[in-house]
Amino acid sequence: IGDGAFSGSGIESIVIPDGVTEINAETFKGCTALRRVVLPDGVEIIGRKAFEDCELLTEINFPIELKSIEKMAFYGCTWLRSVILPEGLESIASYAFENCKLLCEVYLPKSIGHIGTDVFAGDIRLKRITYGGTLAEWNAVSVMRFVEFRTVLAYNGGEKEIY
Repeated sequence: IGDGAFSGSGIESIVIPDGVTEINAETFKGCTALRRVVLPDGVEIIGRKAFEDCELLTEINFPIELKSIEKMAFYGCTWLRSVILPEGLESIASYAFENCKLLCEVYLPKSIGHIGTDVFAGDIRLKRITYGGTLAEWNAVSVMRFVEFRTVLAYNGGEKEIY
């Protein structure tokens, strides 16, 4: 699927076929009516601004083969409420989920190695992030400032406040 292929279109739902391994840059940018996306298990990369400003997006699965979420991939997806990321995900680039104002549930897998700047900035309802590893493993993750408001990070063995 080429860069910007559906950008600005009025689609409301899409099932991406098997065989697709990357959602390219700006593929669905500005699809303001898009509510539901089904990605096949083989998708490894969600590209830069792939779903930027898909304001009504509420349902998207994150495939088991996913390795990278690029810069601003879900920026401005206002209605996105839950992000459960799969084991195997290695990096989330800067601003990936910024201004997802209704986002309140996030699960980060133990496999995450890098989290960019302001990944969850502007997500005013996000009060708790669950991480699949221990605090020692979390401390080894390359993390830039990624939340804007006080948030609880829950991990195997406890929790702590981050901001």
